Amino acid sequence: MNRSLIAILITSGFTVQAHDIITEKTIPATGVIAHTVLSQVEIAKVKSFELNKAISLEKERSRIKLTLEKLSFVNDATEEGIQRAKEEDVPTRKKMDIAITDSNILSESFLWADGILEESKKSPYAQYLKHEISNLNTQIIRARAFRNELESLLSFYQMTLSKDQERAREIQKVETKRLLEAKDDELKAMIENKLLIGIFEYNAYYMTSESSPQKDEIELLKKVFSSISDMDHIAIEIIGRADPRGERKYNENLAKTRAEKIKEIAISSGIEANKIKVSSYVSDVRIKKNRELHFFDRNTTITIQKRNP
Repeated sequence: MNRSLIAILITSGFTVQAHDIITEKTIPATGVIAHTVLSQVEIAKVKSFELNKAISLEKERSRIKLTLEKLSFVNDATEEGIQRAKEEDVPTRKKMDIAITDSNILSESFLWADGILEESKKSPYAQYLKHEISNLNTQIIRARAFRNELESLLSFYQMTLSKDQERAREIQKVETKRLLEAKDDELKAMIENKLLIGIFEYNAYYMTSESSPQKDEIELLKKVFSSISDMDHIAIEIIGRADPRGERKYNENLAKTRAEKIKEIAISSGIEANKIKVSSYVSDVRIKKNRELHFFDRNTTITIQKRNP
């Protein structure tokens, strides 16, 4: 073999070896680059997940805090109202109306907060919201206690008011008898004297589900309306009522019908329709201990007063 051939073989062998070495070095390098790019994608995904998690968590936290602030405010206002009602010397009816309003607001806030609490407990982020959930639960317990206290107050006010109305009812029976026995001119003079110093008021009571007053009351109302039918500058207000037991719509219609029937008696007795104002009302207070106390929600109030010419 000549020297030229040997030189070519040696050179070729070196080139192949060098190529193999270069290829050997390049392949691992390409793998590292691919691995690095994949890791960056995964890192981006992790960062995106953590960001979404942080946003969702903050939304949950903000919702609980907002609920907590609202319920805390309502609780503080309710506590202040209860204390004020105990201290102030105001009519029982006014105290009861205030307590009903406070109770409605508290109940609405309590139910809303209780729903938020239950949702938060089931949240996938509940473990990170233990402090907020605990604070909200404390305010809900507080609201529940105030609600029970308001219910007790409402029952007490209703019983007190019912006793007052019962006494008024007994007085009215005596007055009804006196008015029925009075002659027409005497009755007119009685009413005129009352109107000089204030108002003439009469309450017609009903049995459950009845819409017409009892017979003696119808007789008296006809007599009263007839005696004032020729009076000028008078206004008659009729307010029909029904108790809250049963279906709300039915009770609203019943209260309205009671008032309308009194209006019919007034018009048939000579009263001009433009002198009469009619409204109706369904009590919001449910009596738990004594259902018969609802008797005093089943009435129609007739008020006669002078009005400016």
